Amino acid sequence: MAEEEIDGPEAPLDDCEILAFKVEMTLVPEWSNLVERICTHHGERVAVALEGDQMVVKVAVKDENKPGMLNDLQNFWDEFARRRKLEGRWTPR
Repeated sequence: MAEEEIDGPEAPLDDCEILAFKVEMTLVPEWSNLVERICTHHGERVAVALEGDQMVVKVAVKDENKPGMLNDLQNFWDEFARRRKLEGRWTPR
């Protein structure tokens, strides 16, 4: 999806910051779905697109919601990585 879908005419996003989270294809859909759900919960608008060999989740988020969103992303990532390591599916880069 193009950035116009986040910056579209539906509602002004003047009080939002647009962040993009890139997810390697080896983590799609397991991790990308979590990122999208977290961004949808905290953000005003979310768009998902493929860019090259990555999935990109773009979110328009208000300043007051950004710390909670980033905290949730970090906590879920820590658990995701821990579980993958226990399952023997962790491939460090």
